[in-house]
Amino acid sequence: MTYFPIDRDILTSSLWAMGTGEQVKVWLYLLLSADPRTGLVRDTDPAIALRCGLSVEATTQTLDWLASRDSSSRTRAFGGRRIKRVPGGGLLVLNYLSYQKKDYSTPRVQRFRERRAAGAETMKRVSETLETKNKNKNKNKNKRQQQHPPNPPSRGELCVELSDSTPGTDTPQGLVNWWAERTNTKLRSRGAKDSAVARAAIARAARLLKAGATPEDLRGAVEFALADDFYSAKGYAKQTAVVWKSAERVEQLAAKWEAMQGGEESERASGAYPTAEELRAMSAEAAAQFEAEHGPVAAARR
Repeated sequence: MTYFPIDRDILTSSLWAMGTGEQVKVWLYLLLSADPRTGLVRDTDPAIALRCGLSVEATTQTLDWLASRDSSSRTRAFGGRRIKRVPGGGLLVLNYLSYQKKDYSTPRVQRFRERRAAGAETMKRVSETLETKNKNKNKNKNKRQQQHPPNPPSRGELCVELSDSTPGTDTPQGLVNWWAERTNTKLRSRGAKDSAVARAAIARAARLLKAGATPEDLRGAVEFALADDFYSAKGYAKQTAVVWKSAERVEQLAAKWEAMQGGEESERASGAYPTAEELRAMSAEAAAQFEAEHGPVAAARR
């Protein structure tokens, strides 16, 4: 059984003022027995008469009165009519749905509903904003993954970019490729930062070749850095900024490598070690280790 509230305005309506007791009784019965979804009453006239305790004749006259125009009605829709008969039997309460949808809540409840609706709208906008941000985040993430292949090198490994074509071994690109292979530095692209380092190494090799250093000197400098205890312990062979710092440095390290290969000191080997200023610029620990292994810094060969 459904619940349907009665609008208290019925107490000031023309039906309450001018209608008979039978008419008010039948009208209330129709309101309470109507389908809440459509406002349709399926009862026949005899059934309504039975429920209301009236004669069929009086019930029919009352229904005809409710279906007629009412010039005193406050509701101007349908000419003041309250019901109408429908094909197939039954009665339709004309203003049933409009009164059912009317907001009878108190001002406090109305304000609460307004705040709740506003909050729901705010949450909807926030949800849409977060969804948009997540889409953009995933889009940027996919873009970065496309630019930077997975499985990047471990920390400390230098990455250089290889050109599509295999360069000559005596070219700057070929020397960098050889250096990376010789020092076990993985040749893998990993973004703009490492690409800049690779380009710097290639540019440094090109500058040294232009300054007069030979490819053999560049390779010899790397070989010496790998063989020497001090350079090897510090991992300087992996740093072209150290072993290929200048043409003079390359020549000195290459000469030292030649001397190591020949078993005797060469005049060109003079100055194979960094200067005292260079050692202090590297780190205090490096300078201390150099002094422990090779004597005072002031005695370092230049």
